[in-house]
Amino acid sequence: MEILKFLAHLFNKLGDISLSTFWKRASDKSNRRKSRLKSKFPNKYSDIQDSPQIIEDVSPQIFEDSQTPEPPKILGIPINIDSTDAWRDHVTKLKDISILNNFLDNFKNLLETRDMIKRAESIRRNLDGISDYADKKFKEPEDIDTDASEEFAERTGKFVKDRIWDLLRACNSGIKYDQDPERNSFWRDFLNILEEYLLSVHVYKQNDITPGLDFYSHSDYFEVPFPKDTSDKDKIGIIDEIEVYPHIIPYLDEDGDREERILRGVCIVFVEPKNQ
Repeated sequence: MEILKFLAHLFNKLGDISLSTFWKRASDKSNRRKSRLKSKFPNKYSDIQDSPQIIEDVSPQIFEDSQTPEPPKILGIPINIDSTDAWRDHVTKLKDISILNNFLDNFKNLLETRDMIKRAESIRRNLDGISDYADKKFKEPEDIDTDASEEFAERTGKFVKDRIWDLLRACNSGIKYDQDPERNSFWRDFLNILEEYLLSVHVYKQNDITPGLDFYSHSDYFEVPFPKDTSDKDKIGIIDEIEVYPHIIPYLDEDGDREERILRGVCIVFVEPKNQ
């Protein structure tokens, strides 16, 4: 049944394109990638085989009675590094944290209070290191290859994990646990500003995954979860809390097709106690 749903969804996406045409395109794309690997690393990939050509067609008629799932949402504008200018432009965006600094300047008095000063110092350390980090980790390549967008997306993902991830977690923690109205408001607003900055560098929050959903249906979007015991069997496997939401980094691959890099989020999931 699952394969029927998948194929029905596939036909819904293909429209007038036949399945054989779709598989041929996929096979051609795979073979082009293999050819590049062979030429770039002849000793390592000399024995790699081309994908077989698929010529049989399949009619969508057999899927008329199956339930077609909704197509996935297209999230965000993909990274497209097609020149050295594009590379430099993206690095400039990464280094431009003026929106974050301006926000923190507006909360200067709050951040200098006893309860916030250590957290403020930690935030500043993370942000102050961004420019040097970008200069070191995003050095301009001599040539812009066809996989430059994928490489930039991977580096962007590591950048977010290294420099922004802890700030997102601190905001979500502050929103949940800080009972002071002014500080709670700060964490909410700072989280929104961080997400606005991430949008500017093609990193998009996965908003449709929320607490209350089944974890195992969304496990691709999370690291190994933290367990939380529950005696309610209906809650087992359900996401209780999201400490950091998953994010998506879309990019164009070497064939100009849209791909996505997932930054796995952090969550707490209800589990059955071990002693039961």
